[in-house]
Amino acid sequence: MSKLNSLQRKLVYLGGIIVLFIPILLLGQPGRVAVEPTETTPGRSAEAGGKLDTLRKNYDLGHTDLGAVDPSSATMNLVLLGLRGVATCLLSMEAQEQQEHKNWTELERTTESIILLQPHFYKVWHFQGWNLAYNVSAEWDAVEDRYFWVKKGIKFHKKGMERNRMVPDLYWHTGNIIAKKIGRSDEWVQFRKFFMEKDPDPRFEEKGWEVDRDINPDGKGADNYLVAKTWFEESIDVLKENLVYQHVMADILFNSYPARSQIDFAEVHAREVDDQGHSKIGEKSREAWEQASNDWIAYGSEPIQMESGTIRLEVRDEQEYEEIAEKTETTVQAVKDTIQRFHEMTNYPYWRTRVLAERESNTMQAHKEIFEGKQLYRDGEFEEAAKKLLSGMRKFEKMLEEYPVLLVEDLMVEEGMIALLVYRDIQQHLGEPPEIHPLKKLWNANQRNLPSYEKELRRWMKE
Repeated sequence: MSKLNSLQRKLVYLGGIIVLFIPILLLGQPGRVAVEPTETTPGRSAEAGGKLDTLRKNYDLGHTDLGAVDPSSATMNLVLLGLRGVATCLLSMEAQEQQEHKNWTELERTTESIILLQPHFYKVWHFQGWNLAYNVSAEWDAVEDRYFWVKKGIKFHKKGMERNRMVPDLYWHTGNIIAKKIGRSDEWVQFRKFFMEKDPDPRFEEKGWEVDRDINPDGKGADNYLVAKTWFEESIDVLKENLVYQHVMADILFNSYPARSQIDFAEVHAREVDDQGHSKIGEKSREAWEQASNDWIAYGSEPIQMESGTIRLEVRDEQEYEEIAEKTETTVQAVKDTIQRFHEMTNYPYWRTRVLAERESNTMQAHKEIFEGKQLYRDGEFEEAAKKLLSGMRKFEKMLEEYPVLLVEDLMVEEGMIALLVYRDIQQHLGEPPEIHPLKKLWNANQRNLPSYEKELRRWMKE
């Protein structure tokens, strides 16, 4: 039997509780907010608390915003019972129903509640942000309204980054929406003007902003593709910091997006016109392609870590293959097979050829003269149009001879075939025999798809 009576045992238990409570108190001590401002955080700054508080802040694991959920809702009842997952599922179903009924105000509120409950489940941020930018925006008729909801989706992703700053995918998705939804959607002409020149929302005039600085911090004139490129670069930096993070996309593809965004920026000059209807193809577009070639080759020169050592995509001769094989202690053929597999995954050789071809003055002049010839054709100036087209197609043919891999590139083929169709039609108007002087090889190889190019030409004529 114990020599301690009941009171003594209770005192021992109490003492043990107090001893155990002291480290819990020290470890779990909450942070405080300092009244005095600091250089890095003007206004107020947070002072670190105990070890657990420091870990929460370092890994963004706090849930201090759960109290922002509507206290009168059924969701709050589930939160109080520790059923945040169930509450999130119910809210997601509710959001889907609100979207189907086009109840946009309630949808926005429900979405905010979802992220309050699951602030660190990045898929919630991505799904809802993508949903706002793509699905919800498509429900509106006015282009200005669609752009408003595209911006909502971008800002939603940015808000997710504030709570999940070590998740590179959120940075990537932000850049991807800015690049593709603004630069490639059906409304890309208007969206790019809204992004770069003048936002349709009158509230920004009160702030003295011409564009929405929340999605375009560089202000008027900043291209959406270059802003996206910055986000892609930041996503790579975050991935390098967070070495334990895993995402679905292979790192070798993930790392290619800054260079691909620069390529998109260079490409857009070939399809845009100024206020007078003139092509934007010129020295600036050639410089954009020059930068794209530098970026792509720099990407190909980056080391790729393998179990046996490091390899790279940019290998130009047999000697380099031998050097890599020696460093990785493997055979030359094994190195070639590995690099070939990565080339197929990233389409690296094609894009390398494309950027090298596009940066040449001959290619730039070919695009420009073909564009100007088509414009003259649409204006009914057939003789001048024929001269421009003939000159442009000859330069185009020279480029394809130097870079034959581009003979199967969709955009290149379409540009050449439409130029040929326009030229043949001009010959008919002028009473000349419809002979194809340049680009015969391109013409003969693409007869099967001729109806689709004719359809695209008719669409272009109606613009």
